[in-house]
Amino acid sequence: MLLLDDDSRRLEAAAHALAAAGLPFTIEAVRSVAELEARLAGGPAPWLVSLDHDLGAPQVVGVGQVEDPGTGLGAARALVSLGFEGPVLVHTSAEQAARAIGAQLEAGGIASERAALTDAEAWAEAVATCWRR
Repeated sequence: MLLLDDDSRRLEAAAHALAAAGLPFTIEAVRSVAELEARLAGGPAPWLVSLDHDLGAPQVVGVGQVEDPGTGLGAARALVSLGFEGPVLVHTSAEQAARAIGAQLEAGGIASERAALTDAEAWAEAVATCWRR
């Protein structure tokens, strides 16, 4: 599964929640929309993607070079344009952003479910539900 998030604590909580639920999945983490796009273009598609929305501020990476991590909404647009066919969990706690991401995915024909990672156990249950479909 591919998880877009910039917070190492949430990534760790997600991994622990999967293990505690006995789910046999590993998490491949990406921290920006550009990383997500590169990963999807360069390898087999993950069976599930989980998206955060707020990915942090742009970072200066060199003289005159800024790297913007993007947002979960941008990631949803990328998933639609790349023709992703698996389910998507929207794990942001930002209500308005979650609705916008869900609408973008739905418009692109991608099934999505809301499961905030602030409750890692409920998020793991949502992963299991997607897996059983």
